[in-house]
Amino acid sequence: MIYSLIVSLNSYAGLFGDDSRVEARTHAPEEWREIAKSVVALIPLKAMTKVQGGYQLGGFSLQQMGMCSDIAFGEQRIVANCSGSLISDDQILTAGHCIDEINHKCENYAYVFDYASGLNEDPYFVSDEQVFFCRALLYHEFDLGFTEDLAVVELDRVVTDRNPVILNPRTLSPGEKLTMIGHPLGLLQKFVDDGIVLSVEEERLSFKHNLDTFSVNSGGPIFHQETFEQVGVLVRGTSPNMSLREGMTCYDWGKAEVGDYAEGNLLISLPDLPGFPNERP
Repeated sequence: MIYSLIVSLNSYAGLFGDDSRVEARTHAPEEWREIAKSVVALIPLKAMTKVQGGYQLGGFSLQQMGMCSDIAFGEQRIVANCSGSLISDDQILTAGHCIDEINHKCENYAYVFDYASGLNEDPYFVSDEQVFFCRALLYHEFDLGFTEDLAVVELDRVVTDRNPVILNPRTLSPGEKLTMIGHPLGLLQKFVDDGIVLSVEEERLSFKHNLDTFSVNSGGPIFHQETFEQVGVLVRGTSPNMSLREGMTCYDWGKAEVGDYAEGNLLISLPDLPGFPNERP
């Protein structure tokens, strides 16, 4: 069964030049692999089946979306429906549009760590220890005028086997180097590290960038490449997820055109919620 993906215009972007995405837990530099442990996939409960010791993940293939079988990551399945980051021992930061009051309620998701390639023989099995649920939605802002788009979820229990990311709620400047970890189009966790800030609109809590991102990357943490601090959350962008392959009836990964961009929310609007860390332990 193909469940409802969040694939609105808010979350599109595409490839800016060559595809820079790599498997976060096997091909990223070692220091980033540690940080990737604290990036979660938001997975709809209806895409999960309880089995002994954990959950079997369902999802569907990229070919069911009409994509060509030989594209990058073509053997992987679409499972996640947004990305997020651990910002305290029991809080997840994601995009506000990832959560609504109808189809994408906070309690309709599992918040899953280690949905990634190279960790288990079966990457679509996650243990009970990797899976968390929503206790409460602590903060939610989604402005249809395309300004603030952030949410903070309180988990059902404390996370004890990994550290929160470091938040840096500041504005940015054009040219600053960026890195991102998340789940493009719901695939296994990916790492991209060749982006820069293109422009900043502080009054809109927004910055544009050129990281390779797609739908369902939404909510994923954007890091400053040199300080390893989270400086933003992916919220929207332009260009399609897919582009029709010339002379074929199947699709390649979408390519950004001149003038396209991805967009992140700055963190300067976040409230001083209890538990927010100031520095990594």
